[in-house]
Amino acid sequence: MKTTIVQPVIKVQLIDSHPITLWGISHFLAPHEDIQICASTLSATEALKQAASTKPDVIVLEPGLQERHGLDLITGLLKVCNAKIIIFTAFIIFPRKYQVCVL
Repeated sequence: MKTTIVQPVIKVQLIDSHPITLWGISHFLAPHEDIQICASTLSATEALKQAASTKPDVIVLEPGLQERHGLDLITGLLKVCNAKIIIFTAFIIFPRKYQVCVL
């Protein structure tokens, strides 16, 4: 008798202000059977709605959103889901209130 192990699917939400970045991350993750893109948006407002309805396991967030800074958005996202949040950006300079030290 052969035992089949079923891997849980990780639901991922993508939030970025650049459509090409969303496309690239989606295509990078697409071959992985254990990862499902459950939502993708350019908008902070839409991101909150999507997170509430899809309940992602992981959110990939680019903080340079136009309507609202992505780091401010984290508080709202964590109120509607229990996702782990990955900050994904090309910028190394954040406003002083967001600076953190990583050890």
